Amino acid sequence: MDARSQIECSFRELLETQPYGKITVQDICDRAKVSRKTFYTHFHDKEDVACGYFTRMTVEPIRKLNDILVFMGPDKKYEVICEHLYQSMLPDKDYYLRLIGDGLGDSSGVFVRSVTNAISKLNMELLENGTFDERISDQGREYIAYFFASSQAMLMKKWIQDGMVVPPETMALFYRRMTDGVWAGMQKKSGSQNV
Repeated sequence: MDARSQIECSFRELLETQPYGKITVQDICDRAKVSRKTFYTHFHDKEDVACGYFTRMTVEPIRKLNDILVFMGPDKKYEVICEHLYQSMLPDKDYYLRLIGDGLGDSSGVFVRSVTNAISKLNMELLENGTFDERISDQGREYIAYFFASSQAMLMKKWIQDGMVVPPETMALFYRRMTDGVWAGMQKKSGSQNV
């Protein structure tokens, strides 16, 4: 196991016995048996560890899936991607429940910021692939990517707090129903103005 994976694994193990706020970078380093220099080579802080883990376990597989789904229309493709986002989190249900905690503290904010950051980057890639109206400005794409990422993060937070009992395909369908009109409005069409 490489140092980055060791650090992520140690963070997850520490979270099993301590709340997020009590875990220090030194605790993570000690458990991973790495130096602080090694830690900071891979991560900015412990929040970055949570973001890195979410990206590796949830977003990276979606990038590969996106390459396979080129034949699908953007609306159906996004529903499949959303379903895989939720599905990929299920095996780590206990981890996410502990990370969010009571949903009110610092760790809840860590989850929302980490997920928003990771999904926003993914959304930018989806918006840049030529499927959407090229007249949407770069700034418009950035705001659109952030909006969808933050709304997805908040919905995931609620789903986790509720014990992840709603099936991933149902969550994807909920999200699609809430956002259908917006995604459809961003698809290529003639006569659009820059946003």
